[in-house]
Amino acid sequence: MPTLHDDRKPLWLALLLCHLALLAGLLAWAGWQTRPVDMHDLRLADGEKLKCVSYAPYHRPGQTPFDPDLRISREQIHADLGALAKITDCVRLYSVNQGLEQVPEVAREVGIQVLLGAWIGYDRDMNAAELDRAIGLANANTDVVRALIVGNEVLLRRERSEDEMRALIREARARAKVPVTYADVWEFWTRHDSLAQEVDFVTVHTSCPSGRTSRSTSQMRSNTSPQPAGTSANTSPASTS
Repeated sequence: MPTLHDDRKPLWLALLLCHLALLAGLLAWAGWQTRPVDMHDLRLADGEKLKCVSYAPYHRPGQTPFDPDLRISREQIHADLGALAKITDCVRLYSVNQGLEQVPEVAREVGIQVLLGAWIGYDRDMNAAELDRAIGLANANTDVVRALIVGNEVLLRRERSEDEMRALIREARARAKVPVTYADVWEFWTRHDSLAQEVDFVTVHTSCPSGRTSRSTSQMRSNTSPQPAGTSANTSPASTS
């Protein structure tokens, strides 16, 4: 006479097989997702140049953007930009302090252009001083400065509100003699899409799925003449945006 335990054997066997099949499927999916993939050939062809790279000069021992007393020397900037001029015709800055206010003049000497950035953060007084300095530099170097970027991912960091950024952008557009933009990731442009009406063109940060590289696209919308797209490459002494 069969027991209750014997009656359950087919059920347990079916459950076991089902779980084994799910496990096998999960392992196959994990193997597919983590498989090696061919990387795009990042080497530049002879004569080829990147459209623009982000310039952060903090590549020497002890240099950090968090040191308020740090000042990058003109000699270092000249060496850096001279090296970058071999692979690009443009550099992007994120701020104009710590000696970076020298970049437009040096860029002119080495024959490249500048996307000038004003760093916007929590401190309103520092923001005002930074923006005023950036506008002055842009207006004094219109032959070199391609555009003024008012803030970098400020909304993402939640350091200023949309209305505050709108006011800063309007001030910059009223005073600057070059096109004005703001840079952030695509998600925060869609959340604050009204800001697109305030800038001459939008600058959107995007990343590839692996997160290993990033780029800034600067031609999605234009209130004046379209600007060339800018890309950021992780090439020392440049950094990704």
